Amino acid sequence: MIMEKRLVTGRWIEIRSYPIPTGGYVAIFRDFTEQRAILRMKDEFISTVSHEFRTPLTSLLGSVGLVASGALGELSSQASDLMKIARDNGDRLLALINDLLNVEQIASGKMSYQMEELDVSDVLANSLTAHAGYASQFDVSVELDNESDGAHIYGDRTRILQVMANLLSNATKYSPKEGTVQIRAETQESFIRISVTDNGPGIPEEFQSQIFEKFTQADSSDTRRVGGTGLGLAICQAIVEQHQGSIGFTTEAGKGTTFHVTLPLHN
Repeated sequence: MIMEKRLVTGRWIEIRSYPIPTGGYVAIFRDFTEQRAILRMKDEFISTVSHEFRTPLTSLLGSVGLVASGALGELSSQASDLMKIARDNGDRLLALINDLLNVEQIASGKMSYQMEELDVSDVLANSLTAHAGYASQFDVSVELDNESDGAHIYGDRTRILQVMANLLSNATKYSPKEGTVQIRAETQESFIRISVTDNGPGIPEEFQSQIFEKFTQADSSDTRRVGGTGLGLAICQAIVEQHQGSIGFTTEAGKGTTFHVTLPLHN
């Protein structure tokens, strides 16, 4: 048995107890106050740096977008290409910063939720519309099979859309050209199950146990090919669990992967 306890003196102690075959227990005490302080300093540093980066980066992206749109004059083909590269890389950096801030908020228990009754069909339709442009960049189509018409959940609209956006972007990036990503929703007793399926390469067996861990992706070649921070699924899991739901997946090598989110229905 492992137990953590904060003493009156402000020290953090880990207590591990093990049974002795001949009877009784042996207890091991470990003071991890210093390690906890270092971890807190690291989290605060990441949060501070991320906040400081986000404001000027947002302003920079706005300026780049304005120039790229031709509002300040027509650009040459070469200049237009350079603006596109700058904007794409800026978007990736901003996504990384937002993911880091989300992870920090989750770890500190500061991620806010505005809970309300949500129409599942409306949420799915919005997810599909928002993702259409991104999918077209990869020459991937998205189909919706909604068998949950009239179903409602109780949740944070922005956060649920964030989960859907992450699952859809992952499915799109790992799908082959001219592939299809399918969204399926169906009610099961007092729950609704939302699935996102791709026909990509599948998740390697040795990586499956780590799929929801932070900063993990299948392998370095995939990281270079599809991009991403390796934080998205960890964030999705935290959001879904905050909604009293669960997230999991099924996968088959060479045939694709399905991520499914199960959430309680709201009557």
